[in-house]
Amino acid sequence: MICPNIAEFDRSQIPSPKTLRSAPCEMRGVLGKLLDALKEMRSCVFRAGTLVLDDAAIAQQAGLQADELERNLPQMIARGMLARDDENALFSTVMYDRLLRREERAARTATADADWQQKQKSGDVPPGLSRKAVSARENGKKGGRKRKGESDEEYYARKEREQAAHRAQQNMMMPIPGGNAAAQKPTQETQHVSVSDNLGSVGSTVEKSNNIYKPNSSSTGETQNPEPSIPEAEINRVAGSIIRVARMEGKKQGPHALRYAKEWLKAGLSEDQIIQNLQQTIREYGEKEISHLGAFDRNMKALIADIQIKAASGDVEAPVSEDPLVAFATLQHGEAQRYWSVLMRMHGKMEIADEAFIANAAQKGFPPISPRGAKPDYLEYYRKNPPKMEAKAA
Repeated sequence: MICPNIAEFDRSQIPSPKTLRSAPCEMRGVLGKLLDALKEMRSCVFRAGTLVLDDAAIAQQAGLQADELERNLPQMIARGMLARDDENALFSTVMYDRLLRREERAARTATADADWQQKQKSGDVPPGLSRKAVSARENGKKGGRKRKGESDEEYYARKEREQAAHRAQQNMMMPIPGGNAAAQKPTQETQHVSVSDNLGSVGSTVEKSNNIYKPNSSSTGETQNPEPSIPEAEINRVAGSIIRVARMEGKKQGPHALRYAKEWLKAGLSEDQIIQNLQQTIREYGEKEISHLGAFDRNMKALIADIQIKAASGDVEAPVSEDPLVAFATLQHGEAQRYWSVLMRMHGKMEIADEAFIANAAQKGFPPISPRGAKPDYLEYYRKNPPKMEAKAA
């Protein structure tokens, strides 16, 4: 592709194509014809070999009238969509930027290919790993990438939570020191299998050795803590709250909600803590849609790890209050978020959805507060304006 002859090209000044929405219709049509002509020429600059096309030749090449190009060309250059190179040849800044990006990607690909070939020759590639697996391992060592719209502070805070959760999980998997060594020996399992041949079926005994440690609680002299039993009704209620707060209605996430509710409750979290953590994750994602409950599991495990670490260090938090007003505010906040999400899908903008929500809040039984905020705002409102506890949001 023919490129403009330009010594310096400031790519930071290239405008977004969406800025053309405010341009006159004639200008948009003229620019479209110019870009189509460049695509047909397989070029990003109006040049024929070494010949620089003048404005009359450019208009003829693009199927335009000379006065049409003359009227709109200064404004298109002022908007940054077109520019002239050092030889006064007209070129498209957007198309030239795309060309430079393609060249940069090709250079990065060539460098990566050369590095991979060098690693294969030197034997630095672990056996059994593909190139994609090696690249994923190297990216993981760097800490992964930031999420869309995530600041540096939020990124580092999230990485610290993930590392704390990983350390807590490793500590839980460590073997308990002491105990009866005989109780931790690998078990020898004997299986009887039936072997068939042409003479009929004959029984034979096959001894199978499994390296599975099965500690005997009676022989170790230690009483194991039984797994907490969670009532089925509570699991179902919390699963419903998870679906509602995470805005997963109609997304077939019911089985996952039941599994996560049981897992998080057994880990020691209360329903209030679960809902607050879900809302925090939603705020971290911003306007990005969450399509699966698995997106909430990482932050929830980090919260569990923080609680376990504080418990191990003796810094135990006070138990969560069972104030019925807290449960009511939590329920209302979740219902309000569900209604707000409906308004968001209708209007497409958060500010308009907020205005529509506040305008209809009294009719729906909600406080005049946007549910995009934290649940404590709702709790503070209900403390100042005590509700009827049997009332539920519409």
